[in-house]
Amino acid sequence: QGTLTEEDKWRSEYTLISPTFGIKGRADALRRGMPVELKTGKNTKREPRFHDKIQAAAYALVLSERGVPADTGTLLYTKNTALERNEETGDLSPAKDFSIGTGLLQFVVRTRNEIAAMEYDADIPTGYEADAKCEYCFERDTCMVVSGRLDQESKAGQVGTAVPTRS
Repeated sequence: QGTLTEEDKWRSEYTLISPTFGIKGRADALRRGMPVELKTGKNTKREPRFHDKIQAAAYALVLSERGVPADTGTLLYTKNTALERNEETGDLSPAKDFSIGTGLLQFVVRTRNEIAAMEYDADIPTGYEADAKCEYCFERDTCMVVSGRLDQESKAGQVGTAVPTRS
């Protein structure tokens, strides 16, 4: 956090691919070799959201494989700039820096391995595994179509049927 100087080296929309980790993504930007992600929402907490950190840490993992020791990530929450100080409380700064340590990188690798293992698991998640909220889920439509085609019930329901009640 602070001001940009002439020494700040930026690259935008930087594609990162790691065959070793099976990770591919496009970092919104790299600043001095560190991942920077733009988020369209707001975050008035001091710390970035955990799932946003994981995305930036995955990019740091790929960068470290390339010999770039990315130990800091930055998340820019764009709606924080539009908030009025008298209307909101908390940390309204749009840029949230965080440390990317060994523990976080190991968590990213473990999570990546769990996701990769799911590819070979015959079970389709139903949404009941966690206390998921379907109403605002970006995968709601896809979930309903998949469950309908597989003739399985999901928490989001099947195409043309109501959302099941939780027992």
